[in-house]
Amino acid sequence: MRCGLLQKFEDFCPIDDTNALIAHGVDYSHLTEILKVKYSIENDNSIHIESGIPLAKGKYMRLGNLLDGKLVFSDCYKIYTFDFQNNTKIEYGEGLQPYGYKDGIVYQRNACIYNNDERIIIPHGEYEVVGRPTVYKNKIYYEARASPAPRGWEVWSYDMGTKEQIKIKEEGANPFVYDDKLFYSKWVGSEFKTFCEELK
Repeated sequence: MRCGLLQKFEDFCPIDDTNALIAHGVDYSHLTEILKVKYSIENDNSIHIESGIPLAKGKYMRLGNLLDGKLVFSDCYKIYTFDFQNNTKIEYGEGLQPYGYKDGIVYQRNACIYNNDERIIIPHGEYEVVGRPTVYKNKIYYEARASPAPRGWEVWSYDMGTKEQIKIKEEGANPFVYDDKLFYSKWVGSEFKTFCEELK
């Protein structure tokens, strides 16, 4: 999705009903900053971005979320937390698209999903990669891909208790869940567009 002239963004992470975080840059392989933006949900359930302020800059930024006053993100396949109160940045380890929650961090590494240092979700069947995890009500929502990107992404859920995996969206990438709503990206034309729907 575009965010300003010739700009792209991914990883739409709502933090309340009008504010969200995004990874932003000149194209999808050069996402160089994380912005806090204003958003609204349109009648067709697409997301409209209104304005933004930078929170962090780097070479290849991916979200991430805000947790206890800290920004959780990755830059060039390293995971970091940034504490705004103390103005300190701490490296967690290798990984991409992390999500912090009360028991630690889930993230993608080597096409698999890890919970802290334990690999918990691997590509299954015809799938080549799983990633972009987010935690909501003891489930991990993530993307999986069998067919070529960018159209080949699907949204799945993983129950952290039963370990059951269920496909919940045929076309969708970069899932985030907020307030019982699933936010996800879908490839439309030549770019990702972000949508929202009630979680089933």
